[in-house]
Amino acid sequence: MRLTHVEYMLSTQPSFLEIAIDCAFFTLAVQKVWIKGASENWSNTSIPLSINSDTMSLSDKYTTFQARLTILKTIAKKIPLTVSLATKTDKIPEIFKSIPVPRDADKHWEVFNRRMDLLFGEDVRDSAGRLKYFRRGALGLDMVIKYIQEESEHSTLIWDLAQIKVDRLITEIETLMYVTIPDGKLN
Repeated sequence: MRLTHVEYMLSTQPSFLEIAIDCAFFTLAVQKVWIKGASENWSNTSIPLSINSDTMSLSDKYTTFQARLTILKTIAKKIPLTVSLATKTDKIPEIFKSIPVPRDADKHWEVFNRRMDLLFGEDVRDSAGRLKYFRRGALGLDMVIKYIQEESEHSTLIWDLAQIKVDRLITEIETLMYVTIPDGKLN
């Protein structure tokens, strides 16, 4: 059996928890996520990736969103040190401060959507195609993940649309994990 590049890399680093997403199956309804856990046994978990949301129940949309959020939380620990550490003057804390979460639960989705689009929209990329305001650390992606988790616990999100935003962050991390930067540092 021929190993993919990702499977080879995982097999050569047995002490780390790794998640690998097989991009060849990106357009399929199910992707395979390989996790090598503390028991050193490989497990295969199927998680829906992109299903026609018109045919999914609200419960299925929520379950799919939560699965993708779990993947984001796991691979966020693998963000390379070449990604800048967020500071209080960076865009993420600035946007979170300037666009507060309203008391009215009916407005939470609007705020979530606006924050995510301002920070990580497809139109917010640098000349290299990377998300312009993507940062690691407590004032970076950790803050974003905590916010997404809190909003999901309040059930205020439109699950299939929120998943698009989570998937964009997952894709960014996956790309950064395998990209070599000539000067060794990202903005």
